[in-house]
Amino acid sequence: MSALLQLQDIEVDFDGFKALNGLTFAINKGEVRFLIGPNGAGKTTAVDVITSLTKPTAGTVSFEGEVITGKSEFDIVKMGIGRTFQNPSVFDDLTVVENIDLAASFRMGLRKMMRKRRGISPEVAEALELISMTDIAERPAGELSHGQRQWLEIGMLLAQDPKLLLLDEPVAGMSKPERQSTGELLHEIAKTRTVMVVEHDMEFLRQFASVVTVMHEGSVLCEGDVATVQADPTVQEVYLGRSRVAAEDETTVGA
Repeated sequence: MSALLQLQDIEVDFDGFKALNGLTFAINKGEVRFLIGPNGAGKTTAVDVITSLTKPTAGTVSFEGEVITGKSEFDIVKMGIGRTFQNPSVFDDLTVVENIDLAASFRMGLRKMMRKRRGISPEVAEALELISMTDIAERPAGELSHGQRQWLEIGMLLAQDPKLLLLDEPVAGMSKPERQSTGELLHEIAKTRTVMVVEHDMEFLRQFASVVTVMHEGSVLCEGDVATVQADPTVQEVYLGRSRVAAEDETTVGA
């Protein structure tokens, strides 16, 4: 199976600090890939490189077999890569449907954008349905809960028809029911698209990740399904933390 996204030997150097150090991994179509790691591991920098917000010092990023390193942020979006940030970027004074419609308009020509549109386009209607916000489409975004704002931003991405969604901590600050609904939404999206999630919520990861990539000091520490990653002793040491029992055993042995 050919990879949808491939990062190969990515290096990013910030004034002598190596944020990414030979980062190499691939994502296949239909995955719900979780990217995890301790603070400073390089997760956000990796997403910045994929979306061309940060230019790598070395290495290449390929999407659908085409090298996209060096392309503009706008070109990356047009190719089918969409991204959210930790804080939802929605327009509070616009309604839910207006936010999604505005996001969808980036694919239109200027003349078509200026023309008054009647009704809701199929892309906008589909996005509203997928995020379960059709019934509140006319509600101002400023009245939404935190979780609803996160879903709205995902809907705004979907209206742009991306092939790959990059989501930065989508369940941060959500209630348990909201986290459950978000996980189910991600798997529904993955039926037709691919999702990569940067996340710290381990319970959410255990329930909804299909493949996990663990980063440490700018490179891949471990990769595999949830069980494989959890069982890896290096991951336990660096990220998940060693168990108290293991620590007590070591103390006993050393006594």
